[in-house]
Amino acid sequence: MGGASSTNVQSKRSVQDVCGVMMPVYYTTSPVTEIDHKRANETWDLILDDKSPLYLEGQKDPAFAAEYGSCIMFFYDTFYKRLFDVHPMCKPMFKSGMKAQGKALVKIVTLSLSMFNEDEKFDAVLNKLATVHNERGVKAVEYGIMGETLIWALSKCLGPTCFTPAVVTAWIRVFCRMLKVMLPLAVAYELDHGEAQQKRISEMQAEMEKNSAKEE
Repeated sequence: MGGASSTNVQSKRSVQDVCGVMMPVYYTTSPVTEIDHKRANETWDLILDDKSPLYLEGQKDPAFAAEYGSCIMFFYDTFYKRLFDVHPMCKPMFKSGMKAQGKALVKIVTLSLSMFNEDEKFDAVLNKLATVHNERGVKAVEYGIMGETLIWALSKCLGPTCFTPAVVTAWIRVFCRMLKVMLPLAVAYELDHGEAQQKRISEMQAEMEKNSAKEE
């Protein structure tokens, strides 16, 4: 029993240690305050209600208006284009189409904001989400990239008049609340076994070798 207890403590320490170096540079332990929640909600509502300044400005361009029938579409298209630009190796994971992926992203953000005062429910939802991501092969290090991409996409959809430094801080705290729950689960999964991650990496390596052979 003593050995098992020691192993468990070591395992916990390992997860904590890895999380400590894995957290992105913008990570903060500062809690989401009521004013943070208000600011994030108000700016998110601008996107949900097709009222963000940059979207309304874009609607004056027929080509933009034809491409984006809603600000939600504008947001998730901006998000995924940026994500694939900065992290192209994650693109093969998104096989269900951008519309479906976009709706899932919007749902996650909306749910996270709606559970401001429901910590137990929030943790349960984020635990389930982390489990799904683990099984799909998402690596712990990729959560930080997702957060940066989220903040970038919000800035490009809302513009500087709405996305003020105070609003940026609010959104960082909102995402870090998610990160605090999900990242340790992702790290623990990878330290435990991480078969899905290993399979994903193997498939990527095989694809790269295949493409390299074609070029030769």
